[in-house]
Amino acid sequence: MAYVLNLGDLGKEFDCKADAIRDYVRVRSDVGGEYVRAVGRLAGESSTVNQRLPRYSGSRILEGGFIKPFSHNLKTRGEAHAWLDCVMDGVVVGAVDGSQIYPDKGYDVPIGVVQTAGIYNRHTGAGDFGERTRVELITPAQFERARVYAYSSEFVDAHRFRAECEEIKQLLCEHDEIFVLLDGSLILSHIISRIGVIVPVLSCVTGMIGVPQVMVLEISRYLTGMVSSEMPSPFFILISDRG
Repeated sequence: MAYVLNLGDLGKEFDCKADAIRDYVRVRSDVGGEYVRAVGRLAGESSTVNQRLPRYSGSRILEGGFIKPFSHNLKTRGEAHAWLDCVMDGVVVGAVDGSQIYPDKGYDVPIGVVQTAGIYNRHTGAGDFGERTRVELITPAQFERARVYAYSSEFVDAHRFRAECEEIKQLLCEHDEIFVLLDGSLILSHIISRIGVIVPVLSCVTGMIGVPQVMVLEISRYLTGMVSSEMPSPFFILISDRG
């Protein structure tokens, strides 16, 4: 039997463990501050430091300095759009992202679903763009052949990544020159469509425990799957919709 998450008990848990959550946020903030200060010091570094880096260092100082000043003084949104239109004119940009549904122990048959979306925009000003989605069902036989536990997430995640790579490959083959973004590139439109529901709930929860909204979203990740569809809609979307 599935039960709705007990909000009263959850509130008590937050009260008891609020200090631990705040400590985590404070430590992470301190680490972030160290990175910010380090980036500031990089502005004065010479590219000669690259000679001291190992062959596979992960990053290198850019020629002419780490920080590149923006040469345009854009004062209005219209000027920014005009500049962007000029820069992007004729540049083909693509984006690929995916989502998945994991098998649910509440059902006897373990079935997973993977969906990928791919879009491109030629930036010609003539509406020259396109999109497509692909859906793949993962059957119990596929879990058995792979010898993996059907209710774990790894196998479904691997199929999602493979499907995303295949969509990227197809975009690269379909266009002579294209810049393709992978993963997260389509999330903004989803967030905007949900913002009217999410913001009031976030404000309420963050007010209860006194931590940033981003932290609340991270906490909610651990509650995924614990909430019944009987939960009021806004709270259910916050906890379980990972879109």
